[in-house]
Amino acid sequence: MPRLRSVPGVDPVTTAAFLAAIDEAQRFRHAHQLEAYLGLVPRSGSTHENALYVTELLAGISGRKVLLTSDYHMFRARRAFKKAGLEVLPRPFPDARKRASGWTGRWPAFLDLVGETMKIGYYYVRGWM
Repeated sequence: MPRLRSVPGVDPVTTAAFLAAIDEAQRFRHAHQLEAYLGLVPRSGSTHENALYVTELLAGISGRKVLLTSDYHMFRARRAFKKAGLEVLPRPFPDARKRASGWTGRWPAFLDLVGETMKIGYYYVRGWM
């Protein structure tokens, strides 16, 4: 715990939350499993790759898996993870909805939604969701 608290910006509350989230560190065979468990995936170029990589890393680790991503991306991400064999608890954060609330953010939010819709079609055709 003292080592974790030595990281700049990590206070006692963050340390306690981290330790509560990982429960028993011994259940992770290596640091990459912990990264995947926390959703910090270093090697993926797409949601499909992310789902495959995280599913592989979390194999054999019990407990609920939470998927945290933007509201407009959750539809595709959740299905990609399910197709990869990992059931996740979706927790979207209001990205597109929040940006679209102001008139300057509506066009970029619209473009993101169009792009995401195209990706959903691509994933469907490829059989990735």
